[in-house]
Amino acid sequence: MDKGVLERVEQALKVVYSSNTPAEERKAAEAFCEQLKREERASDYGHYLAIRTNGYAAEVRHFGVQLIEETLQKRWTTGGGRGNKKKATGLAKLTAEECYKIRDQIWELLVSGGSGEAAFVREKVVAVMVMLVIRLWPSAEWTNFSSQLQQLSASGEWETVQRVWQRLGEEVFVYERDAAAQVRKHELTNGLVGALLPLQVVNELYPNGMRLSTATTPAEGGGKKKAGLIVVEAGNEDGWMQRWLQEAEALLASDDSGERLLQVTRTLAAYVDWLPLRAMAALGLVPRVARLLHAHNTVIRQQAAEILERIAQRSVGSGEADAVLQQFSEHHNGAALTAIAQAYGSTVGEHAETAWDDMEDALNVARTLAQTCARLATQHWVRIAAILSRDSQAPLVELLSALARDNRHSVAAPALAAWATIARNAVLRVTPAVTTALSSVAEQTTAALVATSRTAQRLSAGSTVETAGFDAAEAEQLSAAEARVLLGEARTRQLGVLRALGEADPAGFVAWLAPALHEALSQPDAAAVDAALAATAAVLGSLDEAEQRALRDGDSATAEQLGHARVTCYALGRRVAEFDGGAETAMRQLQTLPSLAFLLRPAAVESQIEARELLVAIVRRCVVAVRSPGLLARRATAALVRVAVAVPDSLMLAYSDVAQLVQELLDDASVPGAAKGALREFQLAVVAGAEGCSLARRAELALPLLRPLVDALYAVVPSLESPTAFLTLLWRPPGHADAAADAHARGRRDELTRALATLLACLGRTLGDGATHLAPLWGELANELVPQLQQLIRCLHALWNPVHWSGMPHDVQTALSGMLEMSDTERHAIVGVADEQSSASVSRDPLFAEAHAVRHLLGILREHAYSCLGRLARLPSAPIEPAIVLADLEHVAPRHWRTLLTNVATPVLASLGNWPGVSTRDFVGATAEAWLVPLAVVCMQRLDSEWQSLEQSTSLSEDSQLAVTEEIIRERAVRMWTRAWSRLICELLEGCVVSDAARLESELTSTKVRTPTVGDVSVSGNVVHGNPVLGAHLLGSDLFVDVLGAALGVLRYPDTAAARLVLLRLAELAPSLTIIALLPLHCPPTPALASIVNGLLERIKCARLIKEGECSPLFGWLATEFVPALLRVLASPRLVDCQDITLGVLADVFYASAIFSRISTHWPRRYSSGEANVSQQIVGDPGHVFRQMSLNAMAPALHSVEISTDDSEHAFESVATISESRRRRALLKMSLMPFLAVEQARQFDNPKNHLTRGGDFEETEITRAAPAHWTNKLAAGATASILDNDSEFDLAALMP
Repeated sequence: MDKGVLERVEQALKVVYSSNTPAEERKAAEAFCEQLKREERASDYGHYLAIRTNGYAAEVRHFGVQLIEETLQKRWTTGGGRGNKKKATGLAKLTAEECYKIRDQIWELLVSGGSGEAAFVREKVVAVMVMLVIRLWPSAEWTNFSSQLQQLSASGEWETVQRVWQRLGEEVFVYERDAAAQVRKHELTNGLVGALLPLQVVNELYPNGMRLSTATTPAEGGGKKKAGLIVVEAGNEDGWMQRWLQEAEALLASDDSGERLLQVTRTLAAYVDWLPLRAMAALGLVPRVARLLHAHNTVIRQQAAEILERIAQRSVGSGEADAVLQQFSEHHNGAALTAIAQAYGSTVGEHAETAWDDMEDALNVARTLAQTCARLATQHWVRIAAILSRDSQAPLVELLSALARDNRHSVAAPALAAWATIARNAVLRVTPAVTTALSSVAEQTTAALVATSRTAQRLSAGSTVETAGFDAAEAEQLSAAEARVLLGEARTRQLGVLRALGEADPAGFVAWLAPALHEALSQPDAAAVDAALAATAAVLGSLDEAEQRALRDGDSATAEQLGHARVTCYALGRRVAEFDGGAETAMRQLQTLPSLAFLLRPAAVESQIEARELLVAIVRRCVVAVRSPGLLARRATAALVRVAVAVPDSLMLAYSDVAQLVQELLDDASVPGAAKGALREFQLAVVAGAEGCSLARRAELALPLLRPLVDALYAVVPSLESPTAFLTLLWRPPGHADAAADAHARGRRDELTRALATLLACLGRTLGDGATHLAPLWGELANELVPQLQQLIRCLHALWNPVHWSGMPHDVQTALSGMLEMSDTERHAIVGVADEQSSASVSRDPLFAEAHAVRHLLGILREHAYSCLGRLARLPSAPIEPAIVLADLEHVAPRHWRTLLTNVATPVLASLGNWPGVSTRDFVGATAEAWLVPLAVVCMQRLDSEWQSLEQSTSLSEDSQLAVTEEIIRERAVRMWTRAWSRLICELLEGCVVSDAARLESELTSTKVRTPTVGDVSVSGNVVHGNPVLGAHLLGSDLFVDVLGAALGVLRYPDTAAARLVLLRLAELAPSLTIIALLPLHCPPTPALASIVNGLLERIKCARLIKEGECSPLFGWLATEFVPALLRVLASPRLVDCQDITLGVLADVFYASAIFSRISTHWPRRYSSGEANVSQQIVGDPGHVFRQMSLNAMAPALHSVEISTDDSEHAFESVATISESRRRRALLKMSLMPFLAVEQARQFDNPKNHLTRGGDFEETEITRAAPAHWTNKLAAGATASILDNDSEFDLAALMP
């Protein structure tokens, strides 16, 4: 032991911890300490420094323990060290003798420290001790760990022992920060079962030994896995867990609820997620922990409540008895539910202030207990249904009832959710305890709903959270915004209970609820009215869904029962429709009216006068509200449309009355144009959805509604003849001489905007996704509408072409330049913040104000024109003229390309080939090849130029903040455009995935390929929406090459979101193809993509390349592109996690190539290589060609370590001819050893030491830095293991 080093350590730490030390001295001292940590004798120095009797300060002792910890981290190897190989740090690995020496040193520090040791030093010693336990125990060399801890506890170090056990449980089962704990989890679990559980429990539960299940909890031995022997040390037959529980009971009985009991509770919490449920039941853990809820210490009560909640969260396997619910409900050894009920009762009422020092703590415990009880009901009781005994049901039901009526919203919410689940369970709701409680739950819920509405109204009126009606403790934790969110969640839970009760017993529940709601609507209390309307909407909405479901499933009994409930509700429906509570409740009333559709089914309207009168009353109420100003009118028109969508056939039966009410509004000049447009949308929704009416009759009714829209577009045709005329329509500067002309132009401008908005809404209702009711009528009108829309779009695009500006006056050109600037709305959408400076300038200058208004108008016209054209272009008869659509498109701003792709191109692609009577070939020729493909070509060219321009743009000066902001906005606009383009490409790829012709990957997968259908959930987690007709057409033509090229083009752009989206779709189609697409364009790939690469590799099984004795046509691609791509995976330092799977795939490739050696064939392969498509003819022995190309790909690595290609080719052949999987993988690792040597040297050496002045790596120096045992030639007969201490790949044992 060098005393000089010890003195330097002491001096260095004084310098580090001194507040007056200069920075240079502190840096030098820290460097010395870090250097000492890398010494091989660091643990010896650390042990000497940490011994308390040596007289060093606590900070020095702490650093000494740190030295031991660093030694374990830097020199430890899984398995305890075999030989004296060096790790990547350059330090020799710890031998077994050194490991146990360190263990003895730490144990000495643990014993000698005593209670007088500084807390932070003792905690560090405990942490290092746990590291050693994880790595060395249990083993043949350490069999007395439990006895040692018992002796240490008996000597007065009880707290230290508890900290060791607590930290051990946390490291292994909670935090999982130590990788060694995951490697040795089986051994550790085996040892902990023997140490923690009583011997009797071990013998009962594991008579055949113990194996580790997938859930990392102990399971009984059996099956294919070998059971491990459980060792119980002599003197530890009671088990530590039993002793902890007994000690907790003793401390609780002695009123000692201090730190000692808290420490026991924390130790128990560390193992509660791991402890087997059967062992938990044998120990009686749940009721014993539940009694801790009555401890005097608040923290102990909180800890006990959290333990119970975590136990309630435990899942139970299918077919097993629910041990969790059984432990909570059984009455032997004390009832846990009774203890929970008593503990919850202590948090409620006046006596809560005496039981709790802080009411916030009481609230937190009440929340945890509510979560526990809710999980017991929803996760366990529902699972086993009525198996629970009646005596066990009652306590849980009573407790849930009490929780549901708690006025603290966060406490009642879980219980309300549980009651909704119970009410929907057909078995549970007829159990005696639940049946008795349901009526009181319904009453409590309705009362709570009124209270929630009252609190929300007070909060909206400006009251504070404290005065609005919240519990005082809950109010202290909530801001106003959080309070509103909590009230919304509470209302949702309460309405969920009412929905569930209505579905459980429709007739009985409605008969009970309807009179109460009717009475509430007669009261002047706004909160009661609001709650009654919300309850009406929830219950009737759920009954409507239940009826539709029953009719769809053929459940006539349920449908008949719901029909009886409908008759009971007509009086309530009339009261809701005719209710007039003023502006305060009008909004809620309009939201409720669409839910009355349950009462308005066609059969009821046709046969019952009450239903017909109710229908007319609903329409009349909405019509009256349409005349109201602002939001109320919009809500009324929205309610009308929702009713029309819900019951169009019923409205058609009363169409004359409805049409008369609507026509009165259409003829009223005081009704705004937007409201009239919504009324036309309402009528169209009725006409389009009335399936009981003939198509001819519907077309006859709809044509008068659509003709005004066509006429409104015709009115502005003269202004669309040229860009100049269009600009005259748009630009009407203030102070113009002809005021009448200005007014007329602005009127036409507003009328055009309203007409487009109404046209878009009507198209969405009658020609949207899945709504093609009026397609024939729209097909006739398309000949009139499409040319006008195309002219409008041409004018919008022409504004961006400077050629059209040349003949305009200078002031007009200036105005046009201002109109083309980004509007505040567009800026907000791209940047996320409004431009306040621009708004200020608009308010000062009328000229700029007009330009601002025109910019906003252009945005609306562009959005609506694109959307309308996109819907109409789906019709086979739509007269699309490519020259007009594509004119001036190359000049359009990037931010508008996104709208064009989203609103025009994507909808057309989705409908391509889906129209009856129209062949795919004709539609593709007239639509895709005519203008969609040219549109895509222009889009790709523009995107390429925009990204190149962004990448080549010079750095802006720091003082030009405005220029920097504009550059950021431009980049974000291009990025949004790129993502819209990627979604379009994904639409095409999804069509290929779901088509019957998608078999690209069928030869590369180990099992039969399941072709997804539309609506399935894909492996990327998204629902497949592709067009299978279009996909089949693409795969059967050369167009697929263009689509694939576009998909790979997206990966070139520096946008991770777009690239990931395309990669996931490519993975659906062909995972091996995605590897090729991914790696060249992301080299080296980012760590975030490693998981994607692994997932794709796992799906590739190259052995399927041989099918019925024939060579796959994909073989040429495999040899020329796939193997080099796999080698790039191995070469990437950022994809180290992918190396194992990659090597396995390569082994399969080489194995398949040996089969090819028996085949003599010729095949062409067209593949994408670089910038051009290259056609290559591979001739000769496929196996030889394949291996030769693989060796060429590895040539740089082979050459750098002077390994001949003959040796490697011989290794490849050996790999290919041996069928045993483990041996193949081991030999493959040996054959690739030279390649891995260079890459590992790159990772473990400091790259700065091998850089030339130019910044490039010097390959020879890196090679010399590689470990010697990696660069042995295969011909020399090396038998060392490639993976350190991995017996699976030990070549000495595997080679013949």
